[in-house]
Amino acid sequence: MIVPLDMSEAVMKWAPVVTGDNSFPQQPLDAFQKGEIIKVPLIIGANLNDGMLFSWAISSTPMPTYEYIALIVGVFQDDWVPQILENYPYAPGDNRPMFSQLLTDYAFYCSARHTLRLAEASGISETYLYMFTQQAPFCPWPPSQNYCCNAVCHGDELAYVFHDSGYPYPWNMTTNDLFIADAMTSYWTSFAASGNPNQNLNNKFLAWPIYRAASDITLNIRVPLTPTNGYNAKSCDFWDSVGYYHAGKMREVINKISRKSKY
Repeated sequence: MIVPLDMSEAVMKWAPVVTGDNSFPQQPLDAFQKGEIIKVPLIIGANLNDGMLFSWAISSTPMPTYEYIALIVGVFQDDWVPQILENYPYAPGDNRPMFSQLLTDYAFYCSARHTLRLAEASGISETYLYMFTQQAPFCPWPPSQNYCCNAVCHGDELAYVFHDSGYPYPWNMTTNDLFIADAMTSYWTSFAASGNPNQNLNNKFLAWPIYRAASDITLNIRVPLTPTNGYNAKSCDFWDSVGYYHAGKMREVINKISRKSKY
């Protein structure tokens, strides 16, 4: 069995494996690029600060410039390093925020956009892209991860998707948070039932536009719900030119450099 070299394995040790049979015949990116996928509707998206947990998992203390550059060189080799550092420049102090933004763009949002474009090219007509940017009304994170208190970290959307009451940790959702929770549960349940998030949509919520590469519309999930043309397009166009196979190298490099992980 081929174990996928996924950068998330640096902090999440269990992952699917390519077995070669009908259950998992090939790497998903290969399948999407060849159009060898089941033609079903898709919702894909990311959170505003998805990369933060992973960036802080590498180092519990400020990341110096040499470590930041070592990560980029180790993952992308020499070919793309100057261009990456131009788009994601290092800082004299802590480079975890910039590496977090790089991870959010490369491993989450831009790769999601790229996947939907491949799906569209393969003939899937109903594809939906989102960026979740609603910040929770209080800090749901433990002290070891309090850097996520003023961010929208990986997993922060779950309480809204499942309209969580907060038990045993009371959320005390504000009016805006309840609106987003109502909207997301409506979108997700309608999609699960019909393949269309707008099928049984309450008229107080915005109809979610179908994603097309030509229009490049992302639903920004916040108050107010905002369809955005060309969200982060410059960064994503750059990463599309780099390609997404480098993610396999990230696990190895992050494991070598990681100094302390609480994730």
